[in-house]
Amino acid sequence: MRMRVVRVPLVLAVVLAGSVAPAARAADPAAAAAALAAAGAKTRADAGGAVTEVRFGATVDAAALAALSDLPALKSVVLAGSDAGDAAVAAVAKLSGLRTLDLRDFPVT
Repeated sequence: MRMRVVRVPLVLAVVLAGSVAPAARAADPAAAAAALAAAGAKTRADAGGAVTEVRFGATVDAAALAALSDLPALKSVVLAGSDAGDAAVAAVAKLSGLRTLDLRDFPVT
């Protein structure tokens, strides 16, 4: 079997590589904590100031759920009694460091 080498200009290779996968967004824990506070969520932080727990109230919005992924030290999420439903389950499923998840009185389908 004969292989053929095709030379691609560098500019084209960079454009194609950039279109394959989007650049990863850098986490911003301070902005995430501010978004959670604005949404009415309560947070608990460790001695270094990193948010380790988030407690949602009765109403949870999409921006607050998205903010969870920007908290690398997050260990506990409380959604008990909230109205978040399936959207919260999808957001929480992405949190690999989570150790505690409270879903008491939580509507899920």
